[in-house]
Amino acid sequence: MKCYDYLGHECSLEVLKERYGDLVIQEPDPPAGYTGHAWRLRAIRERRNTYAACEVRFFNPDGTPFTQAFHLAWYWPDAPSDPNIGPLEGLPSGMVRGVGVKATIEQDGKVAPPMGSGAYYTPANNVRGPHAIWMYGSGTSSVVVWGIGMLPGTQHDHLDFEMEWFAPEPEPEPEPEPEPEPVDHWEILFVKLDRIIDAVEEIAD
Repeated sequence: MKCYDYLGHECSLEVLKERYGDLVIQEPDPPAGYTGHAWRLRAIRERRNTYAACEVRFFNPDGTPFTQAFHLAWYWPDAPSDPNIGPLEGLPSGMVRGVGVKATIEQDGKVAPPMGSGAYYTPANNVRGPHAIWMYGSGTSSVVVWGIGMLPGTQHDHLDFEMEWFAPEPEPEPEPEPEPEPVDHWEILFVKLDRIIDAVEEIAD
């Protein structure tokens, strides 16, 4: 995952957290045998003097835009109830389960849920942004990013995100059973013959 400031210069996640506060990132953890799309964070981009919406862009593993009609989960604590919103791994501690709305990925591979006045928060007061994102679905393995919002006293300064899907590593094949040692039937036969000969000789004596 890469991070960029509002000028497009690459920076560290810590630099963004200094301005935007605690951003919780729960990595995806697809279980063994999971065969669907699993989603991880690709990049975080700072936006200043912009519109009041959190833009999320989606990518294939090769870097091309992902344009299928999947859904992004857009969360805030008192959002409408949705028992199927997911994700598969559950949510970080402190979040309200089963609430949020879904936003459909557009043909250009992005979606931009709007943020209202309730999205403003003050990181200096140890307040976290109210919004979170992940890929929609109770059966979908996805990163969760919590702490999204806008800084007060700015023209909607906030963070945008990029996500990409990946194929989980397949389960390793079990080690093959060792081949049994070949049986030398002639050797067994000769051993038995030797025993018979010994027994006959003892009788003859």
